[in-house]
Amino acid sequence: MKKIMMTIIVFALAVTVFAAGVREDDPRVELTAGSINAVGTAGARTVDYIAEYLSERSGGNIVLKHFPAGQLGQPPDMIDQCSIGALDVVWVDISNYGPIDKDYNIFGMGYVFRDQDHLARFLESPDYERMAEQLRVQKGVLTISSGAQRPARHVFSKKPIRSAEDFAGMNFRVPGLEMYLRTFEGIGANPMRIDYGESYMALSQGLVDGIENPLDAGYGMKFHQVAPYFVPTGHIRTVNTFVMNEDRFNSLPADYQELIREAARAGDEFYMQLVEQEKEELLRAMEQEGATILPAIDVVPLQRRLASVARDLEAQGAWTEGLWERIQAVE
Repeated sequence: MKKIMMTIIVFALAVTVFAAGVREDDPRVELTAGSINAVGTAGARTVDYIAEYLSERSGGNIVLKHFPAGQLGQPPDMIDQCSIGALDVVWVDISNYGPIDKDYNIFGMGYVFRDQDHLARFLESPDYERMAEQLRVQKGVLTISSGAQRPARHVFSKKPIRSAEDFAGMNFRVPGLEMYLRTFEGIGANPMRIDYGESYMALSQGLVDGIENPLDAGYGMKFHQVAPYFVPTGHIRTVNTFVMNEDRFNSLPADYQELIREAARAGDEFYMQLVEQEKEELLRAMEQEGATILPAIDVVPLQRRLASVARDLEAQGAWTEGLWERIQAVE
C-alpha cells in the first residue's frame, strides 16, 4: 500500500511539473525582475505571484527574483537595464516607454480612454501591435504581456477639490514624463517632477498640494496620511506591462518561453481580481485612517481642455499623426 501511495504522489507531482511542457531535464534558470511597487501592494504581490507560478509549474527550475519598491531604480533606469541585459524582466506602467517610442506618450495623456473597455480594445489594435514591435526593435525589450489593467489614476489632495476650477494654481507631483506634465498644465495646475519615493515627504512638507496615483499604489505609499482628500477623477487609464530582455527570452528553451507567457497572463488576471477586491476595502481603510472620500467631480470641462491639448501636442509631433483620433474611434 505504501508503495502504491508513493507511486500516486510521484505521478501527481509529475503531472504538475510537466503540465506546462517543462521537462525534468530542463536547466535551472534564474531571472531577475524589477518594479517600483511598494511591498504589499497589488503590483508587488502580482510579480511575486508570477514568480511562484513559474517556480511551481517548472518544478523549481525557473526562479524569478523580484526587486520591488524601486530598489533597482526608477522605470527608465530599469528599462535601460533590461535593454542591455543587466535585468531580465521589468513590470512597469506602459506610459514609461514614451521616451523610447513617442506613440507610448499617448498613454500619459489625460482622458484619452473613455473607460477600461475602451483601453482593452485599443490594446488589441494594429496600432498597439506596431508600438510593441517598435519597442522590441529599438530597445531589445520584448512585450510578454500588457493585460494588467491598472485602476484609473485619481487625485490625493491636501485640500478639497469639488470642481475642475479647483485645480487652478495647485502644485501637483507628477511622474517625470512629458505627457503627465502637459496633462496637469492643461487642467490649470502646476506639475512638479519629484521622485516617487520622495513624494510622501514633499506632501508632508507642503512642497506640493497633491499627487495623482492609482488608489492601490497611493494607499500603499500612505499618501492619504498627508493628502487626506481623495478625489475620483479617472484622468488616466493604463496597464502594467511584463517585458523581458529579448535575447534572454530567446535563449531559453521553448517550453520555458511558453511558461513565462502563461505566467504573465495569469499575473494579469491575478492583479485585476486583486485590485477589484481591494477597491472598497482600501476606500474604507482610508476613511478609518482619517481620509475624506470626495464625490467624483464633473470631468467634462477637463476632458474638453485636454482634447484641445492633445490635438496641439499631436500637431507638434508628440505621437504619430492621427493616433489620437484613431483611439477615439475605437468602439
